[in-house]
Amino acid sequence: MTAKQKANLRNSFLNVLYNMFGNKAEITKNLLNLVDQGVQQEWNSDSFMVHLRATKEYKTFFPGIGSRPGMTEAEYSGEYQAFYDLAKDNKLNLGRDQFGALVKQGVAYEEWQVRMTFMDRAERSKQYFQQLEEVAKARGFIKPHEKFSMHDLYNLMTHRGSPALERLMEESNISYQLESAGLTVGQKGDISRKQVISLMNRFEVNGTEAEMSINTDFAQLAQNIKTILPEAQLRGLGLTPRDMFTLEYGGPGQDDIAKQVQNLVATIDAEKLPKVNPQLVEDATGSRLLTGVPKRPTGL
Repeated sequence: MTAKQKANLRNSFLNVLYNMFGNKAEITKNLLNLVDQGVQQEWNSDSFMVHLRATKEYKTFFPGIGSRPGMTEAEYSGEYQAFYDLAKDNKLNLGRDQFGALVKQGVAYEEWQVRMTFMDRAERSKQYFQQLEEVAKARGFIKPHEKFSMHDLYNLMTHRGSPALERLMEESNISYQLESAGLTVGQKGDISRKQVISLMNRFEVNGTEAEMSINTDFAQLAQNIKTILPEAQLRGLGLTPRDMFTLEYGGPGQDDIAKQVQNLVATIDAEKLPKVNPQLVEDATGSRLLTGVPKRPTGL
């Protein structure tokens, strides 16, 4: 190989580094030594890539790329930029190590959007974050006496496996909407945590994907709850918010509550039937008092 050919080969290897890392600051002395070694041994481009992918610098710059078979460095960098920009829009910094963890988890861009929406909601609403903290304690993400922070939440977003995280987000969303509808969630609240989890399971059984459940603000759920919530008179009749929630969404004692409600409805309906004022009438048999519900005319 002539000197000119070696110079061209060196330039081609350097171009690979510049295109791959995009910043001269990332090109270390070790990588430059690799270029010199490749020129001396007259590697072709494939051989150079094999050696380059074995370096510490490559593994640091493209963490998790090996978990996505067939993924190119260009695809990796493009996805990282998209994830990074979305995090930046939420005033968060996404490092390559964090993105590598997301790649290993198989987190798609759509799911990352859901997570960032969740982060934004927790940031904007103190009440929502408090509900999230309670659920995080109940699910064992933090100990009962510990405090939860936005930093802790972001770590979960980037390093915790998606199934556990999705359950945390789903339960927090549902609990928040229940609280917003005027219900308290907890052992002594209007709705028990078991009922919330049962409702989550119903969404999953019905084929509702986690992303859909999280991304939906559960406005319809809240509206349904407000509709079935008892008025003050229902409390007087012995029906609690928990009873009405159980009637609508299931739980222990649903059949008994249904019978109680049916009896109440029948009683109320009966009381609403039109009555006639008692009247004293005279006929061939004498005087008698006419009372009760007027008969429906026949022959119409």
